[in-house]
Amino acid sequence: MFKKLFGLCLFVSSAFAVEESQLHIVYQLLNEKKLFSIGSFSGQNDLTLKYLKFGKRKGSKGSLIFVNGMGENVIMYLELFYDLHLQGWSPIYTYDHRGQGLSDRILSDPHVGYVEDWSFYKKDLNTFIQLVLRDSQVDRQNLFLMANSMGSAITVEYFQNFPNQQNVFNAVVLASPFFGLHARGFDFAEPVFPYFIRFVCLFRDCLSPIVGPNSRQLSREVVQGRMTSSADRYDLFTRSAKMYSAGHIVPSLDWVIKAFWMNRRVMNRENILKLTLPILILQADRDSVVSNRRQKKFCGKIENCSLKVTKGRHDHFIEADEIRNQAILETVQFFQKYYQ
Repeated sequence: MFKKLFGLCLFVSSAFAVEESQLHIVYQLLNEKKLFSIGSFSGQNDLTLKYLKFGKRKGSKGSLIFVNGMGENVIMYLELFYDLHLQGWSPIYTYDHRGQGLSDRILSDPHVGYVEDWSFYKKDLNTFIQLVLRDSQVDRQNLFLMANSMGSAITVEYFQNFPNQQNVFNAVVLASPFFGLHARGFDFAEPVFPYFIRFVCLFRDCLSPIVGPNSRQLSREVVQGRMTSSADRYDLFTRSAKMYSAGHIVPSLDWVIKAFWMNRRVMNRENILKLTLPILILQADRDSVVSNRRQKKFCGKIENCSLKVTKGRHDHFIEADEIRNQAILETVQFFQKYYQ
């Protein structure tokens, strides 16, 4: 059966595997689990974190680690991993951050995003990278990293704190990196933002979701409209989350405060200059989640950084075909420059 799936993917009009009209192929991958496996490891404070390994041998282009974003899960990007696998990257590794996806929760409410200490994110990433490097199937000569949104911020702060770990990777792609929230016209208020949230916490539990007690009732149109213009791929995301009981996550007030201070550290000039490995930033011109201005400022301070703009919304890899294919093409062409 999988020979048929691969054959179909190689002959579609797009350079990258599955078109929106053929997304049933990804559902078949979800059901049969022939190309990937799910495991677990212990993160900070012995919290159990889940990871996914896609592919069973070294690929012709090398191996890859993917660091996902806030509220995402290891199943969400199976279509992307499938595409990259066909292009020659294998195995591909990803994991769920603490408190989301298939990983263990910290709070009693499994739908509220929370982290005890933001540094735990980068420490968990370090533990995961060491796990990957111990895998006999990983290509240590050609190891690449992709990250999305919050995962990009975690990755950058990780390299800023462990600069020698940059030598492990050939190149990095950061998709819609979360270096600050989208706040067009309200940048002047940014310095007081965390103090305002702290004030709100005087009247509401700081561990409650930022959009209030009715957050679970947010319409599909509002959420999808910020993430992607592809209803089919957003549907795949929500279906896969339900299939694996990954659940949705809404950030808590406390999480937002900690994220603000993380943004400050990541954007510190001295910290930015610690980055030496090749970086590509994928920026969505209609992103209403994170700050595009911050991304340009960040990349402009690094000699070995380039920025490409796509005509899409926040999540490049669950976008409509034309937008998504452009993002993948930029990624593949960038990585190929650094293949050894």
